[in-house]
Amino acid sequence: MGLMGEYVMVLYIRELDYHKDADELASFALEGMNFSRYTKLRFAQKLYSRYFVREGILNATLSLGAYTEEGQLTGALLARFNGEQPVYRNFFWRCYVWLFELVLSLFFGSRTDEYDTNNRKMLQDVTRSKTFDGELSLFAVDPKQKGQGVGTALLSAFQTRKSGKQIYLFTDSNCTYQFYQHRGFEQASSVDIHEPGQSTDQKLSCFVFTRTL
Repeated sequence: MGLMGEYVMVLYIRELDYHKDADELASFALEGMNFSRYTKLRFAQKLYSRYFVREGILNATLSLGAYTEEGQLTGALLARFNGEQPVYRNFFWRCYVWLFELVLSLFFGSRTDEYDTNNRKMLQDVTRSKTFDGELSLFAVDPKQKGQGVGTALLSAFQTRKSGKQIYLFTDSNCTYQFYQHRGFEQASSVDIHEPGQSTDQKLSCFVFTRTL
């Protein structure tokens, strides 16, 4: 009697195809980072996730995409390192990011500032005792491929390319931050803030994780 074989996804890790896959990556980020908790308006969720990804790509000095044999994106990792040049420039994307940030400041003001301000403060506290080479700025996997090793493959490729570098990342309790805890990252700082878009007593935990690759 034959044994049923286990399906193993074959992945190819290469530079992200920015134009082809930016919106697909935005859809991964929307669900994986639970942007729907901040607003119930679907178009606003989509606009924000696209802004988030484009801003990340424009500032990244390293980008990795995980692709199937058929060329389908299953996840991506973006990072930026001190002294390195961004890997991609796009004037129209830069305009999109600038306009979106202007709208955020005009309509939401301090509600978005609190998150960024606390992240900056945590990082300042951490850098009193540590020096970093760069930031892991975006890490998202297709929600349909969770548990298939996509995130682990991306992180392994990242470590190979930047072995020995000291990095940090921001995350929060709306993301799967436990992934980092199980892969050698250290929680260096945390703070609880009011969760944007929720009732006044709803708290969001923000974290800084660090690791030597």
